[in-house]
Amino acid sequence: MDCVCPYCGKKILAGRIGFDFTDYISKQLEMAMGFPGVVTDQEKVSKESIKGGLQAVFGKLPIEERLVFSEEEIWNLPVISESPSRTVMMNMPFDRLIGLFDVHRKKEGFAKQNIEDSYQWLTRNSQILFSMCFPLILEKEGNGDIRFNLIRTTLDDRPILRKRVCPVCGNNLSFWSGRYREICLGVLGGPRVSKTTTLTACAYAFMKNGGYEGIFWQGSRKDQEYIDFEELYLKRYKAGLPIKATKTTENVPRVSFRVTIADRKTGTPLEILTLTFVDLPGELNNQNGIDGEFFHRYSHYFQNVDYIWYCTDPGELQQLQGSAEKNEAVRKLGYDLDKTVLSLDAIRDNMIGVSKIFERNGKSIPVALILGKTDFCSNDDMRQYHLYAPNPGSWHRIATNPFDVRYFNAEAVRVRAYMARMNSGLVASFEENFKNHCYIALSAYGYAPTDYDEDEKRSYAPLMPFNVTAPFMWMLVLESSIPLTKMAYRRGKYTQMTHYLRLASKEESRRDYYNLFVRGPYLD
Repeated sequence: MDCVCPYCGKKILAGRIGFDFTDYISKQLEMAMGFPGVVTDQEKVSKESIKGGLQAVFGKLPIEERLVFSEEEIWNLPVISESPSRTVMMNMPFDRLIGLFDVHRKKEGFAKQNIEDSYQWLTRNSQILFSMCFPLILEKEGNGDIRFNLIRTTLDDRPILRKRVCPVCGNNLSFWSGRYREICLGVLGGPRVSKTTTLTACAYAFMKNGGYEGIFWQGSRKDQEYIDFEELYLKRYKAGLPIKATKTTENVPRVSFRVTIADRKTGTPLEILTLTFVDLPGELNNQNGIDGEFFHRYSHYFQNVDYIWYCTDPGELQQLQGSAEKNEAVRKLGYDLDKTVLSLDAIRDNMIGVSKIFERNGKSIPVALILGKTDFCSNDDMRQYHLYAPNPGSWHRIATNPFDVRYFNAEAVRVRAYMARMNSGLVASFEENFKNHCYIALSAYGYAPTDYDEDEKRSYAPLMPFNVTAPFMWMLVLESSIPLTKMAYRRGKYTQMTHYLRLASKEESRRDYYNLFVRGPYLD
C-alpha cells in the first residue's frame, strides 16, 4: 500500500519504502579488514587510516547519498529459506560504494587522506569483498504480508534494522506505514485552540474499553512517536490534566494508528486502515498569517492530505483579548499570560494560504471547522445550539455506526448558526476558502482542566467529553468505511435506508455526500 511520509510529506509508492543499511555496511567493512588477504602487513596503509575514512564518509552522508534499499529490492534478494521467516542473502553494493568514496576523496575537508586510503583499499579488494554474502532474516507480518520492519542476521541472530525509512528524507516511518490503506489528516488552528487536545480526546475514545461503535485505534510501541504521544498526551488527558501546547522547537506530534473497523455484533474485522496525522504548532499561525516555516516544512504533506480539522474555540470566535491575569475568561480558555487570540485578519490569511496548497494539487479537501471548549459557552447557547451536554444520552446521536447523515447535517447547521452569530467574518472566510466544509462542536474535557503539583494529593474531575468521536466518524463515512443511515421518503412512506456512500446510486450518493457537508437544506 502507498503511504505518505509525515516528515517530508512525499507520497511513497508500495514497495519503495527504504532501509538504511549504512551503519551495518560500515561495520561489516571494518570487520573485513581482519580477513586473510585484506590489508596485509606489507601494505603501507594502516587499518586505522581506512577505518577513519569509512567513519568520515558514512558518518556524514547526506540523506540523498545514504545507502537506502527499497522493501522491494530486499524482498527480491536470493532466498535461502522461507521458514519460519524469509531468509535472504545480501551482497555488499560495491559499485555504489566505490563511486561514493571516489566522489568524497576529491572533496576538501576532514580526513581527506583517510578517505583516499579507503577508496584505494575498496578498489584493490573489490573482488574479495564482493564475494562476501550476509544472510538476513526478514520478519513477515502475521497475515503473510511482505511488509516488515525487523531485519535480523543469521550470524548472531541480532536485529540490524528495526525501522523502515522514507527514501526521500531518511526519517523513520511508522510501523503501520504501507501496511493498509492510509488516511492522512492535517490539523490546523491558532495557538491554544486545543488542536492536540482534540486529537488526543478522539484517540482516547477509540482506544479505551475496546473502542467505540465497533471501531478501535491501536498505536505501536515500536514507534517512538507513539510512545511520546502516549506519555505526553494520552496519560495527561486520561488524568484530566491540560495538555501542553506544541512548540515549534519541540517534536511535532505526528503519529500513525492502525484503525480496525469490526462488525458490531460478531466483532469480525471488516476493514483495517492506517490513520496518520500531523498536528502543527499554533505558532506557525501568527498575526501576519501562516509563518513561512509552515510552507517550507509542511506544504508537501498538506498537498497529500485527505482531510483537515481546522480548530477554533470561543476565545478566538469572540476575539477575546487581554492577559490571563486581567481576563478570567481568557485564563479559563487556557491562553498563556499576555497572549492574545489570533486576529480575524490572520485567520483569514491562514485559510487563504492553506487553500492555495490544495489548489496546486488540484484537490478539494474535506475540511471540518471544529469549535472546541464548548462547555465554556453560555447555558442558553449550549441548549439552543446543542453545543454541549455533560450526559448527552440517546437523544444526541451525531457519531453513530451506522452514521445518521440527516441528524449530522442538522447539528452542523446549528453549529454554523451559532458561529455565524458570534463571528460572521470567520464563517464567511472559512466557506470561501474551503468548498467541502462542515461544522462540529465538541468539548474534550467538559471543564477547564488545571495543572497540579505532583506533591498535591487531590482527586481529578471525571472526564465529560462531548462529540470527540464525531470528526473521525465523519471521515469514515466519506471513506465508505462505515455505512450511513437516514429516513427517506420512498414509495409513499418514510423508510430507513442504510448503505455505504460508494455503493449507493449516483443520485442517492450525491444527496448523501452534500449532507455530510453544509450545503443545506437537507436534500431528501
